[in-house]
Amino acid sequence: MGQLEFQNENIVFSVSGTVVATAPDLITLIDTETLDPVTNEELRYGKRVHVLGLPADDKWRTPAGIECVGPRYFKYDIDYQPVEELVAEAQKKGVID
Repeated sequence: MGQLEFQNENIVFSVSGTVVATAPDLITLIDTETLDPVTNEELRYGKRVHVLGLPADDKWRTPAGIECVGPRYFKYDIDYQPVEELVAEAQKKGVID
């Protein structure tokens, strides 16, 4: 089971304490039954979703972009790492498939 931190937008997603995705990369929720997108307003306890981490546009991955919309901008004590690196690390740890 994962944990999603958001402030209007999804900022940090972690599984078993391992960060798997952060802003500025996109963290998107998809309903497991309908495959429809799930907004934060629709999210409820027990709602089953898939979490997709999608790489942000390259301009948001620059130092200036990360300063504007990275996790530290939102007061999370986490340095930005690209989602593909975080996912690979989580897979090596056996936290996600």
